[in-house]
Amino acid sequence: MNPICYDVCGTDGFKAPEVLDNLEGYNGFISDVWSLGITLYTFINDGEFPWKISKIQDLDNATLEEELDLSETRASGDLGDLLKKMLERDPEQRILL
Repeated sequence: MNPICYDVCGTDGFKAPEVLDNLEGYNGFISDVWSLGITLYTFINDGEFPWKISKIQDLDNATLEEELDLSETRASGDLGDLLKKMLERDPEQRILL
């Protein structure tokens, strides 16, 4: 079952790009994989988010537009590979756990 969602909901910083760019609905399960990827990223990087922003208002734009750079994180090897797959902007290409 692929639940299609239409409401924009979730905590800032954990919303998947397709939730923010909600034109035709999104798959709730696939967007949750993104949120889990952000959670994993913050766990292994002392609470830091992937994007360095100065205002919370810039967070949605960073999620939609800024490149994810794992080179300065503690994510390497299999963990880095998993994070890249979880934080794939294209929901059709994102890993399903």
